[in-house]
Amino acid sequence: MNTKDYCAPNNGEFAFGLTQNVYIHSSPSSHRMSIGADTHVVVYDGSTFGQYSAPRVWWMFRVFGHNRVSVLDGGLAAWMAQGFPPMLTTTEQPPFPAALQPDHVWRYEDVRPKLGQDDFLLMDARSEGRFKGTEPEPREDCPSGHIEGAISLPFTTMLDPKSKLLRQTDELEKEFSSRGLTRDTAPVAMCGSGVTACVLILAAHLCGRDIPPLYDGSWGEWAKRAGRTGWASRGEVVK
Repeated sequence: MNTKDYCAPNNGEFAFGLTQNVYIHSSPSSHRMSIGADTHVVVYDGSTFGQYSAPRVWWMFRVFGHNRVSVLDGGLAAWMAQGFPPMLTTTEQPPFPAALQPDHVWRYEDVRPKLGQDDFLLMDARSEGRFKGTEPEPREDCPSGHIEGAISLPFTTMLDPKSKLLRQTDELEKEFSSRGLTRDTAPVAMCGSGVTACVLILAAHLCGRDIPPLYDGSWGEWAKRAGRTGWASRGEVVK
């Protein structure tokens, strides 16, 4: 499954978004792609990052109770580089039963009352510059910065810069541990819009950790709804 057409707006709808469709589109989208309850789904990226939006689709299938899903490491570029041809097939359209797993998804109303609590951690997958407020967000109407107390863990640290493949699990574990994210911690993942945070979630899963929940609205929602309460920019905490 190429994620290019399913994680971007299409006629005002997102096939694999939550806030845009309130849980209704993913099941019919899966049905149209001939995905049934017994299908082993492999999702892949066409981006130059190697992994970008594919982990979001992997996460979405798990959110709706379909755990027979894998991510093609390195995406389409790595597949083609090894001499494998693209495959295009058309099959029947079996029913796709969806069963929401609500523990995988956090909303603004879940995050806000947790701020400042010792047992609450956020890991932010955006670039360090966006996190610190020294680089602009890709959306012109959204300021950069970060939620107070969040930990910066750019999704690119999970990837080998040359091969674009996910790092080995021992290296992934070191990245988590170096940020104080021990195996006893239970962080919530976030990013700018709920896409690249899923790279962190996938990496945690590969390390044998509990799958972290995702703050789906992420920074894009927080910056708009929280005003300037409870977030920091350029090192200055705004209260």
